Amino acid sequence: MTTLRVIHLLGLLLALPASSADEHPSARLEPAPLLEFPADPDCNSPCFWHEGQLHLFTSNQKPSRSVGPDLQRLGTPVPSVFDDGAKKLRWIEAVHLRDDGVLFGLYHREEYLGECPDRQYFTVPDIGVARSRDLGRTWTDLGIVLQDHGVRRSCDTPNQYFAGGVGDPSWAIDRSGRHAYIFFSSYTDPLSNQGVQVARLALGDLDAPVGKVWRWTGKDWDAPGLGGKGKPAVPARVAWSDPKADAFWGPSVHWNTYLGQHVVLMNRAGDARWTQEGVYVLFATNLARPETFTPPRKLHEGGAWYCQVIGDAGMRGTDSLAGQSARFFMKGKSRHRVIFERPAAAGRPSIEAP
Repeated sequence: MTTLRVIHLLGLLLALPASSADEHPSARLEPAPLLEFPADPDCNSPCFWHEGQLHLFTSNQKPSRSVGPDLQRLGTPVPSVFDDGAKKLRWIEAVHLRDDGVLFGLYHREEYLGECPDRQYFTVPDIGVARSRDLGRTWTDLGIVLQDHGVRRSCDTPNQYFAGGVGDPSWAIDRSGRHAYIFFSSYTDPLSNQGVQVARLALGDLDAPVGKVWRWTGKDWDAPGLGGKGKPAVPARVAWSDPKADAFWGPSVHWNTYLGQHVVLMNRAGDARWTQEGVYVLFATNLARPETFTPPRKLHEGGAWYCQVIGDAGMRGTDSLAGQSARFFMKGKSRHRVIFERPAAAGRPSIEAP
């Protein structure tokens, strides 16, 4: 190898940044005209397209559905009804429309048992699956699939809302169409259990999902959704039971056609009163390997809860499908577009120099 060639190769290598941040995609926000959901949501608001109409679910203890030709022209929200008649509080936070027209929903459930009279909204949440055969007008509850067992309901915990439990879910269907990967918040002590966890459910088990969900434990999917102990893909930094809690929660996940990978947005709480420290984003090239997810990076300072994106109507975008540019929402309001960029590393010159 000639001296000039060696010098050229060394120059290319030295030009590469020491940080590996540019090996990952990035995201930024740009101002956009205000766009609002037709109802004030208290969770992630999933949507899907059917016969040219967008169906959006907004939940605040109970779900409602709005239908229209696009986000700007959604109709008045109409309550969705569970056919069991039970007065349970369920928030539908993710949906999947199967090819046969059957709709499945992932819901967050809370029951207020009154053991802490001075704390009206205090409970231990869990997560279930529901099915609709009429596009979300009515639902059949298929049962709880993610739940922590043995949680002590301590009324003196600093956590403003939860003594523990799991909730605030979102899911993504893998590109092979074999599994639904459920991203969810884990609130139960100890600290090593808290943060954003991932579980998975085989799509073939959607009609009978109870006992079929398995949590990621760091090496495999071998902890049961009911009572199992998973390992957070994005761990909390200070426990929810500490007044100075520092934890990621409320994930929303979508497949990004421009990046060719999944994107996860998360809230970050700055204390046990759930003060919003910011919104973060991570990227996932392989849902089956959470250990390969990129570290979360801040997308928005402060803001409101329930961050999510919704892709543009032209590509039939939803909360689970978006392209390079999409609408960025917090608590049902969008004042920004989010722009995704491929890794700078993808454009680097090869060190196989002539």
